[in-house]
Amino acid sequence: MIFSRNQQPLFPIPEEGDYNAEVVNWKKGKQANTSMGPTDTVLVTFKLETNATVVQSILVIPGPNSLVEKLINSTIGEDEVSVHFDSLIGQECGVEIAHNRVGDKTYANVVDIFVAFDDEIEEGFAEDEDFYE
Repeated sequence: MIFSRNQQPLFPIPEEGDYNAEVVNWKKGKQANTSMGPTDTVLVTFKLETNATVVQSILVIPGPNSLVEKLINSTIGEDEVSVHFDSLIGQECGVEIAHNRVGDKTYANVVDIFVAFDDEIEEGFAEDEDFYE
């Protein structure tokens, strides 16, 4: 068997920008050492509207700017006090993808999570001339 490094990658990284996404998987990650001490992480797999897949390691810490809080708020809602990660599977949200370059490699990272956007609403604003007056 021969492996050719000249092949196109099977899973090219998505462009930077905002996407609708579905949470398709999660698993417990390694503990991270943070300024608050050892902190659990979770690896969340998102399937983007373009069918690209992004796996993001997320710190499991409370706070209005934490990605885990944003993920739960944008999918399950803000009222739940305790959420099992299994309940996130199949939920939709919006994600912002940014690239992180390390040496000669480029990684796609989820840097923000928000409520999924509706294309019809987005287009409606652009078409509504009174909106800009």
